[in-house]
Parts: sequence; structure tokens; C-alpha cells
Amino acid sequence: MKHFTVLMKLVLLTMTFSMVPHAEAENTWETVNGMTWCYNVFDGKATIMCETPNSYWWFNPAISTTTTGAITIPSSLGGYPVTCIGTRACFGCAGLTSVTIPNSVTSIDSSAFSGCSGLTNVTIGNAVKSIGECAFEGCTGLASVAIPDGVTSIGGWAFDGCNGLKSVTIGGGVTNIGNYAFRCDVLSNVWFKGGVPAGYYYAPFNNVASGARGITRRNTQSNGRR
Repeated sequence: MKHFTVLMKLVLLTMTFSMVPHAEAENTWETVNGMTWCYNVFDGKATIMCETPNSYWWFNPAISTTTTGAITIPSSLGGYPVTCIGTRACFGCAGLTSVTIPNSVTSIDSSAFSGCSGLTNVTIGNAVKSIGECAFEGCTGLASVAIPDGVTSIGGWAFDGCNGLKSVTIGGGVTNIGNYAFRCDVLSNVWFKGGVPAGYYYAPFNNVASGARGITRRNTQSNGRR
């Protein structure tokens, strides 16, 4: 089963990478507040991403992997609004401790912050609608996460392996949570601000606490809390 899960993850990520548009964009760099970002422009909107030359599906990190401390994703680059944090944008930046995502961003793509093991705080902007597969995979420093109400979809493995994660608040707009999205060793409290998404009981929280520490699945509306 474990080998099947790994295979499915690789297949899904490869499919996601292959669907990213390429024809009209090229890597551009801009330095904002002393930090250099790589981005591409699609339809007048900037995506933080860095294509690998001669490859149609592989991406380099869009910032230096030696970046440390707290960062704020810029709301614009080159005069274009930043609407997407692209595939592997901050992949493997283990020295990051805090990330603030502005309200210009509507999507966080696959593996955007995967492997940022030092990350202890992430603030997701209210305009974000989707969080992609493996977006925060392996961010072992996270203890709690709040998913805003604007998010409708959380991809498979989005927070897989975040083994310090204890508490998750899921916004009322979420209608889909992918397989193994929150497969985390010590996760014990999951709060739903709205209704529990269809398919919630299948796989998103599998393997949590190995059955030894139960999840408190609470719907804040049914408890009279908002």
C-alpha cells in the first residue's frame, strides 16, 4: 500500500507539472526588499516559478534555497499582480521560519513550500482558492494551520508529513480535501468552520496518530461557534 501511495503521488505530480502553461512565458527576475524572485507572466498575471531550461515539467525553486527567516510573498512583480505561487517556488528552503501570503494570490501550486522544515508560521491570504498537492509537505515545524474561508480545494498530500502539526482550522468554503492531505503523526484537533466536506472520511486524515490519539473532529457551526 505504501508503494502504491508513493507511485500515485508521483503520477499526480507529473500530471500537474505537465499542465502548467509554458508557451508565452519566460523566467524573469526581480529584487524586492533585498530578495530576488523568479517569476513568469501569464495573461498579465505573475506566477512565482522558475522553469528549468529545456524541460516542460520540472521547476527550480524561485528563490534561493539558502533564504532564512520570515518572508512576505510580493503582491506584484514587474508591475504584474502575483496571483500564483507556482510549483516548487520555495521548495527545500529549510531556513524559512515564517511566510505571509498576500491577498493578491489565488492559488498555491504543488510542492510550493515542500521541504521547508524550519517553517513555524504560515499566513494564507484570504483570496487563496486552492492549495495544491504536496504544497506544504514535510513542513515539520508547523504546529498549527488556519485555512481561510476562501479556499475551496486542498490537494492530496498538501500537509503530508507535517509531523509537528497538532491543530488545523478548515475554512467554511472548503468542499474538497485530497487523499492524505493531513497525514501527520501528532495531529489531534481538526476544526471545520463550515460543513464537513463530502468525502472527508476517506483518506485525508488517514494514518493520523496510528489510532492512539483520536482527532477531535468539530464543526464550529454545530457547536454554536464561529
